[in-house]
Amino acid sequence: GAKSVRALEILPKPAATRKPENPWPEWPVIFRIDYGHEEVRSKTGQDPRMYSVSTKEFTTTVNAAGVKVLTGLKVVEVEWEKDDKGAWKLIEKADTLQVIECDLCILAMGFVGPEKTVIEQLGLKMDPRSNILTPKEKYNSEVAKVTVVTGPNSVYQGSFML
Repeated sequence: GAKSVRALEILPKPAATRKPENPWPEWPVIFRIDYGHEEVRSKTGQDPRMYSVSTKEFTTTVNAAGVKVLTGLKVVEVEWEKDDKGAWKLIEKADTLQVIECDLCILAMGFVGPEKTVIEQLGLKMDPRSNILTPKEKYNSEVAKVTVVTGPNSVYQGSFML
């Protein structure tokens, strides 16, 4: 097994309960403890997750066989602030650079947006974050019989999920 496991998250640690800007029926952005987190906590006494950190660089060395191998991650603490237009901006905290020893890194980068082919064929409009535009607090699109469901990035047309 692994000597240690860490999960790095660029976002802040979620709150214990929903915030006003995260109402139902949106997915609740709250702090959760998964069985894997609990297992690590029971063995080490610590949560394996590190919040508000950004990886800056992978550190490597060349082993005896002449192969470049991973030795660590250089990370920095970050904060999120809104700019004058209300867009979130990532700010690196000064003097927080640290190296985490690491010989295996698994990248789970998250959702990067929907497949755009069907969206373009239907003539749906999207915002800069790839969300299908709908009226505020509604799920119907500008296209007849096309409703956005299960979050802003899924399309439902008639009786078919696209």
